[in-house]
Amino acid sequence: VIMETVNASMDMNASIRLTITSSSGQLALDRGSTLRLDLMNVGSPEFVGPSGTFRLTTLTEDGIVIDRDWAVPSVDIGVGQLLDTSVEQSSLIAGSVVTLVVKLRTEFNAMDEGSTIDVVLPPSYSPYWMDTTYRLDSSAGMMTGNLSFADGGTRLRLKVPSRISGDLVLNLYNIRAQNFSGPTGVFQVQTWTPSDVLMDQDVGVPGFVMRTAALSQARISMVDSTAGTRSRMLVEFIPANPLPADCRIAVVLPAGFHVGLNSSVAVPVGNEKLLAGSSLLASEFDAEFALDGAL
Repeated sequence: VIMETVNASMDMNASIRLTITSSSGQLALDRGSTLRLDLMNVGSPEFVGPSGTFRLTTLTEDGIVIDRDWAVPSVDIGVGQLLDTSVEQSSLIAGSVVTLVVKLRTEFNAMDEGSTIDVVLPPSYSPYWMDTTYRLDSSAGMMTGNLSFADGGTRLRLKVPSRISGDLVLNLYNIRAQNFSGPTGVFQVQTWTPSDVLMDQDVGVPGFVMRTAALSQARISMVDSTAGTRSRMLVEFIPANPLPADCRIAVVLPAGFHVGLNSSVAVPVGNEKLLAGSSLLASEFDAEFALDGAL
C-alpha cells in the first residue's frame, strides 16, 4: 500500500468526475500494487438505499486510459436524522379535537418541490372527519393546504410545493387525540424525495400523557329512597368518549350504602349504539344481583 497526500480537483459534467493528481508529480505504481484514496468532504446522496455503481479509471497525464472498472459495487446510504424534532398539542383532554404543532430541522437534505413530509400519529389518534388541514412555516414562507392519509389515517402526508430546508414548523388541524387517559406513545416524522425514497426521519418523538375527560349529565336516583330499605338504583350519564363493548363502569357509593349479591345492567337510552359518545347510558343496580367492584 502506497500512502501519499495528493490534491483532488472536481470536474462537474453530467456526472461527478473526480481527477486525482499527485502533489509531488512522482506517484507511480507497480503492477499489482494497491492504491488507497481518502477523499474528504464528499457529500452523500439525499436518499436512502443503494447508491448505484461507481466508475473508476486510471489515465495518463494526456488523458489516455490505462485501466478501468465501470461497475464498482454501490454503497448503502443510511437514513438521515431530523434534528430538534418535537410535537406540541393544544389539549391533553382525552378525545379532544386538537391542533398539533410539529417542529423539525433538516441539517443536510433540502426538500425539493414534490417532496413529502410524513407525520405518523400514535395508533390511538385519528383525523377528525377526514377534514385535516395544515400550515407550514419555513424559510420559503407560509404554505397551507389539505393533508392526505395512509395507514388507516394515522400517517398524515403533505407534499411540499417548493424547495425548503432548515427549521420548519408544521401546524396540523382537526386531529382527534387519543380517546382514553394515559400515555399516547411516540410520534414519527419523516421526509421523502419526490420519487418516494426516504431521506430523513425521527421515529422517537415523545408523546403525551392524556388526562381523563369529564362525563356529562351524570345523575343517580333511587326507586325507593327510604332510609334502610333495599331498592333499585338508576345511574345515568353521557360519556365524552366512545365506550368499547368490553368496557367496565365503576360506581363508588358514599359511606352507608352497601350492595348484596346482585349485578348491574347497562343499556343505552335513546341511542342503540353504545359506542356513540353522545348516547345516554343508564345502569340499573338491583338488590338481587352483584355489583362488580374490581375496578
